[in-house]
Amino acid sequence: MMTANDAQDVTQDDAQTTDAAKAGKIDANDLLKIWNAAGLTRNEQRSYIQAHMALSQPLIERMADDAGLLRQGLASDETWSQEYSDAVDFVVAMALTLEEKTLGKYKKKLATKMRMDMTAFNGALTGMKRDSKKGKKDENALFIFGGEMIGDTLVEYCYDPERGQSKLAVRKVPDGKAEEVDSVTIEGQLYKPEPPIFNRMVTSGSVLFPSGLSQERKSTREMAAIVERFLMKNYLFDDNKIPRVISYYVLLTWLYDNFRSIPYLRARGDAGSGKSELMKRVGLVCYRLTKTNGAGTMASFFRTTETFKGTIYFDEMDLQNGSGADNEIVKFINLGAMDGNPVIRLEEVIKADGSKGYQPTPFQSFCPKLFAMRQDFDDDAVGTRSITFRLVGKEPEEMMNRGIPFEINDAMDREAISIRNQLLTWRMYEYRSGKRDLGNELVDILVSSRMNQVTMPIKSLATDAQGNIDHEFLNQVQNLLRAIHAEQVQERSMSKIARVVEAIWKIYMFPDLRNKCLHIQPDGTIRMKVGDVTTVTNDLIEEMNSDTDIERQSKPEDGEKTTKLRKHEIQPRTIGNIVRDDLSLKMLDRTNKGFFFEWDDLKMKVYGRKYGVLNLEDAEVVKKINLANEAVSKMSAKVPPLVQTVMIGGDLGESSVPEVEDYEWK
Repeated sequence: MMTANDAQDVTQDDAQTTDAAKAGKIDANDLLKIWNAAGLTRNEQRSYIQAHMALSQPLIERMADDAGLLRQGLASDETWSQEYSDAVDFVVAMALTLEEKTLGKYKKKLATKMRMDMTAFNGALTGMKRDSKKGKKDENALFIFGGEMIGDTLVEYCYDPERGQSKLAVRKVPDGKAEEVDSVTIEGQLYKPEPPIFNRMVTSGSVLFPSGLSQERKSTREMAAIVERFLMKNYLFDDNKIPRVISYYVLLTWLYDNFRSIPYLRARGDAGSGKSELMKRVGLVCYRLTKTNGAGTMASFFRTTETFKGTIYFDEMDLQNGSGADNEIVKFINLGAMDGNPVIRLEEVIKADGSKGYQPTPFQSFCPKLFAMRQDFDDDAVGTRSITFRLVGKEPEEMMNRGIPFEINDAMDREAISIRNQLLTWRMYEYRSGKRDLGNELVDILVSSRMNQVTMPIKSLATDAQGNIDHEFLNQVQNLLRAIHAEQVQERSMSKIARVVEAIWKIYMFPDLRNKCLHIQPDGTIRMKVGDVTTVTNDLIEEMNSDTDIERQSKPEDGEKTTKLRKHEIQPRTIGNIVRDDLSLKMLDRTNKGFFFEWDDLKMKVYGRKYGVLNLEDAEVVKKINLANEAVSKMSAKVPPLVQTVMIGGDLGESSVPEVEDYEWK
């Protein structure tokens, strides 16, 4: 029988290769289409089939070859590794499914490939056949990677790379004891760990598992400190707040499936800034890290997420084909920040009547994600869902002085495995059978809504599975997040948007500007003119740059006089765009006096805090705002009421609505 790989060899140079061929799923109809498109004659097609049929290797022989590779270096049967023993068992089990005559033909070849003598192979066949007749349940065992609740039991997968062995860690939630087992029966079903030999994602280290449970159980605060020390020891940070925040995020990855939404962790920087190295080292202690990059496909991402249910690390995610909302990979990432957003695909099935059909199948997209990238995605939704750090490169001398390794080494790997084992034990006891409810008590009004949204799951880790609150840990997290928020506010306070917000507040709070530029309507709404805000904004910028060269000479033309223009002047159109798009204030239709927008008290307080213009914790600032509010109320009282149009004796009475420019303020 021709295999998918054989068919791909034949058609690798064919530009018409179908999607089925690329996916490794080819039947006779696919081959016929491919070869017809390639212009092959019937005789040529027949020759290809005959040649490949002659060269094709049965699957059981391939399995025996793989098992034989594990026998290298073993001197006797007593030195069999568990990995080799498991591989032999799978080959023997498959051999027993063959017809007796066929098995007789293959026995010697299979034994030779597995480097066994015939006596041992026959003994293995006889023993497994006898066990089968005794009615052992292993035939009905389900091989799993765990990572989920099965019934009332949390089941986790452990893989020891040194021994090549896999086990399960189990605990009945909420009151059981965590333990390692070779198999577990839950509600009458036998479960065993997926044999690592048949999954290269495991044996190649593409997915990182704990090797087992730790003997000692640590608290949440202790685990955060252990992870932070590991990061500080193995990476050179410019700011010590960064490893602490990352340590909280690492803990979150080990309990992410207890939440309805989670943030992502992202490192940004130019080439050579160390962003990939940081994320690789962070990933060593995350829950079930799965390594991938921008060269992957959406299908590989969601199928990997569905299978391993862990943390995905995306390296070099500056997508060449665009990173807007229409990019499938970006869609997968956006969906995966919240539980309940599966990717739906049609899967081929065999119906009850034996015919082929398709059924919709959901694949999980929800999981923690790490990013290393140079720029933002075109679709900023990813950035708003991420805790982002900007990195700059380090000189070799700096790293050597601090003893920071230039690459991941064996010592780092061993320490990471030990920490993963401790984190697994922590997960087994902190896991809850349902989702955690993030109450309003976790909301911090001193930070932005987005920061609250992405960090509330981290703060919830201060409450253990029994409902006990570690207040010291909670305060550590909250103070750290406020410090990060303050840095973000400081950065935003230097932007153009901040100057516009400051100008609007200056007009509202300063009596002379308020009397000239505030336009109160009969219905009580307050308006400002874009032109007035533009003037005040440019005055503020000029004041801030008064110690620099803020003026430039314009180039005279045709003998005109030279005029001086402010170098940093912002045009009214830009101000209008900021007011409408960035501040979301209501813009009104243009009048003969210019463009106006409406004041929104609540929004302007939010923006004042966000852009560092208002410190609402300062009593003096609050006092000034209250005085401005009182002054505006007095101004409103002077505004003539709106005259309604009424019917008088069949004639329309006069209606007058004063224009905003008709008032003079004194």
